[in-house]
Amino acid sequence: MLGRTPADPGAVATLRGLYQRARFGRGDVTASDVETARDALDRLATDLSTDRPVRTAAGTARDGAEESGA
Repeated sequence: MLGRTPADPGAVATLRGLYQRARFGRGDVTASDVETARDALDRLATDLSTDRPVRTAAGTARDGAEESGA
């Protein structure tokens, strides 16, 4: 599903890894982890708030308005 959004896959993976470590106790969360999470969230907020093409499963780009039926 994320492949159909303009969300940066690297930022998503970063947040997922940090969340799993914090949630399931695979190490302490550091100040550096918090900063890394903030940076990843900033990237995602930017990606999801701009009118950028959306990636499809086939890897082609389509306009977000077309994708939503607008």
